[in-house]
Amino acid sequence: MPKKNLLIAILFVLLGIAVGRYVFPKQGDTKSIQITENSDCDLKGLDNGKLNTKIDLLQEYAVFTALPKEKFADPVNYADSMINAVNSINEDELTVRFNATADPAKSDEQRAAEIVKFLNFLATDIKDDLK
Repeated sequence: MPKKNLLIAILFVLLGIAVGRYVFPKQGDTKSIQITENSDCDLKGLDNGKLNTKIDLLQEYAVFTALPKEKFADPVNYADSMINAVNSINEDELTVRFNATADPAKSDEQRAAEIVKFLNFLATDIKDDLK
């Protein structure tokens, strides 16, 4: 009986270690890029405010389409903030693609296709801005 309890205890410790490594990665395991003022990256010629707005829009739109309406305290306000972001970016093709995602004349399948096109366009546009 004691050997069985010891074996179970060891099993739980190993399971705890495995879960701990998965949930709490070591400090060196994270991968991130930080761009500072003294960075070697040449970001001259980029409108960083516009680029940041595009990145924020991509993130907000992806969250908006992934979560159900019930998860947002005020989905209309959230959508309005994205409209304001699109207007502040002020690029015709981006605006047209964004507006196509909410066209009430289209079926759900057509709007879903437009959403995917918009997200792909925005991601590609951000990549092009970074080149």
